[in-house]
Amino acid sequence: MQKLSLIDETFDLNFISEYHLSIQFGLDGLSFCTLDGIQKKYVQLAHQPIVSNDPSFLVKHIRNFYEENENLNNEYKSTHIIFATPKASLIPPSYFQQKKTAEVIDLNFGKTTNETILNSGIPPFNGELVFRLPSRLSDFIKEQHPQAKITHECAPFIWNANNSIHTDNFMAILIRKDYVWLIYIAKNQAIFINSFSYQTDDDILYFIMNVFSSLEVSPEKTPVFMEGITSKRSAIYHRVRQYIKHVQLSGAHPDFHYSYLLDQLPDTRFVTMLNLQACAL
Repeated sequence: MQKLSLIDETFDLNFISEYHLSIQFGLDGLSFCTLDGIQKKYVQLAHQPIVSNDPSFLVKHIRNFYEENENLNNEYKSTHIIFATPKASLIPPSYFQQKKTAEVIDLNFGKTTNETILNSGIPPFNGELVFRLPSRLSDFIKEQHPQAKITHECAPFIWNANNSIHTDNFMAILIRKDYVWLIYIAKNQAIFINSFSYQTDDDILYFIMNVFSSLEVSPEKTPVFMEGITSKRSAIYHRVRQYIKHVQLSGAHPDFHYSYLLDQLPDTRFVTMLNLQACAL
């Protein structure tokens, strides 16, 4: 996606102390949005694409973006941050030990250097999602937002899915540019959480149906919740509906208002970030 900057005419720096900031960092760039706590209205959303496998290059461009956007350097009422990455592992509470999280993530994704390992819960379900991000990026975030906690993207996504679909079991699908998260919830437990790299819509559909088959779950009876690079006009949405009876697209939290400018967003890729405040509050 190209660079994006949407600012509602009601945005006012004089009320910045009543604004809440949400930021999404990823290896392909960053996005942020601003919630006016008085109006309970989202009044700003921006996205800056950065494509780099070099952490130094990534942080350099993020730092430049901060310098060019004074709105990111103000004192907000609160700041919440999510990191988007396909490399995360769910550890059940009975097995979670903070000192052994590095062993788990290294076992699943291989050992690397210069990375910081973090974990976040997935309320209302038990367990901890362990993930890692470049240490340079972690240091930058601590420098700019020392009080903010970094949460994995799946935490607010699962929270939103659970609050949107009121059934005992469902599958939640989060589609990013190069990977997709598939999550199956049954009887208030996270049964399956995994990410898959893909190149085509057929790849995504294959992974979805394979998970249904492996878990012996009926696509006729199990509702599916979709979010990310998808909309009612997208090919993957219609492909999924060919095989699954009940498909629901994600939406922003109904307790807030949204600038009319956000109506021009092409899909639901920013919904996770927009719901971060509702999840945190």
